[in-house]
Amino acid sequence: MQGTNPLTPEQAELQQFQAQAAIQSTQLEIAKLEAEVQQLQSMAILNQAKAQETAEIDPQLKMAEMQSRIAIKQEELALRERLSQMTNQVRTGQSETQAASKVAVAAMKPTKPTGGS
Repeated sequence: MQGTNPLTPEQAELQQFQAQAAIQSTQLEIAKLEAEVQQLQSMAILNQAKAQETAEIDPQLKMAEMQSRIAIKQEELALRERLSQMTNQVRTGQSETQAASKVAVAAMKPTKPTGGS
């Protein structure tokens, strides 16, 4: 042995304490990493469940929304067609009234005598 003195009981105890502390530290690091892995797995499962739920709900919601839009557009079209028909009826009535007025005005005009005596 080259210059190594035997350890004193205090030094041996300190060395044993340090070794035990290093072991505990490593065990704690392993436990922490295992907890992080479990947390990541739980989050992945939760995210997957949310994604699946969203994937199932989204198409149904989109389809309902599109059906609602179609119904609104169909109602809008029906109202526009009805309005157009009513407008045409009003215009036809106005044209008939104008024509009748012209005939009435023409009938009310006194006739000019034609060259007679």
